[in-house]
Amino acid sequence: MSVLEVRDIHRNYGKKEVLKGVTFQIDSSEIVGLIGKNGAGKSTLFKVITGILKQKSGTVKILDQEVSSKNRKIFQQVGCLIEQVSLYPHLTGYEHIQIVAKLTDTKIDEHVETLISTLKMNSYIHNKTKTYSQGMKQRLGILLAVLNKPKLLLLDEPLNGLDPEGVYEIRTFLLNICHQEGMSLLISSHILSEMQIFCDRFLFLKDGVISKDLTKSDLKNSNLEQEFIEDNQE
Repeated sequence: MSVLEVRDIHRNYGKKEVLKGVTFQIDSSEIVGLIGKNGAGKSTLFKVITGILKQKSGTVKILDQEVSSKNRKIFQQVGCLIEQVSLYPHLTGYEHIQIVAKLTDTKIDEHVETLISTLKMNSYIHNKTKTYSQGMKQRLGILLAVLNKPKLLLLDEPLNGLDPEGVYEIRTFLLNICHQEGMSLLISSHILSEMQIFCDRFLFLKDGVISKDLTKSDLKNSNLEQEFIEDNQE
């Protein structure tokens, strides 16, 4: 079953066309990496998928329902983290959890406590978020995105601000929770090596379109990796 279907998406900023006909789909339980250099349009695409931005043309379907201003209920099945985490500085991390839990009709139970523990947030979850480092904010943003066990998880550069140990921990966490809960994940990065370890497929966003749609076995071809490195050095 297709969880996310993106068809011929076009989006402009003024006269500049950023997305020029993006098309792909993600099936149930797939973990897909969206790879592209900074400025390629990854965040714009995420915002179109979630309805934050309106596309010039094309369609987005989530769980076979077209995304529109009249159909917002579908986003109860979506967890997302787009660009930097937006937090209320004078609220604690736990208070953010309570707010999102109420909005998504999620019980704060052992599942939530397990998330806090697994993400190693116990020592600061009751501190105000204005005291958080960027890495702490990223962990909280990821926790909030998976809180209600969504069918589709959209994470835009979630490994930013994390040290190497943190990158490993978050990758492991995402891999485990997606498999345990049967979530489909679309995760973006401008660093291919971060995604190679745990993604099933790789979508390369270049010049406003998906230039390549590759499996993990395809990426064993070193020429493809070298081509990506050269693209990012342009």
